[in-house]
Amino acid sequence: MNLEFLYKKQQEVDNKIAEKGVKLDHYLNLEHRIFAFQCELMELANEIGFFKDWKHSHEINHDAAIKELADCLAFAFSIGITKGYDKLVKEIEGYEDLTEFPYLDLFNNLRNNDLNTIGSYKMALIMLIAIGRKLGFSNAGIIEHYIAKSNINIQRQEEGY
Repeated sequence: MNLEFLYKKQQEVDNKIAEKGVKLDHYLNLEHRIFAFQCELMELANEIGFFKDWKHSHEINHDAAIKELADCLAFAFSIGITKGYDKLVKEIEGYEDLTEFPYLDLFNNLRNNDLNTIGSYKMALIMLIAIGRKLGFSNAGIIEHYIAKSNINIQRQEEGY
């Protein structure tokens, strides 16, 4: 999956945020976005509900899950741009191999990923796409939902969010 267009889209969102005086490259802001990434990741896990063994009636709301995945990707791309990873990680592959892994493995690896190296960042993106694929979405579907969410985020910034 080529990421260059997705980085450009996220840069549009980040530029709208920066126009308000938010210093995205400030250490604390970066740490806040990493924390937000982890929060969105847990929201995605909750939507999928793979760990809810006590809830026999749980069905995945795919529409809600893909929106949470788009949020995870938005924070990951924003962090990657700030750290300069976008200049090195332009394409990812190998996510198909991970679709057979249990959700628990993917989420535990993501939960423990600090996005602090190029390798850990790239692996996080691969695992996020694998989760999307595991949910039944194509690459085009994942991209479509990410772009739609980015457009919403841009609109929110323009409206004073």
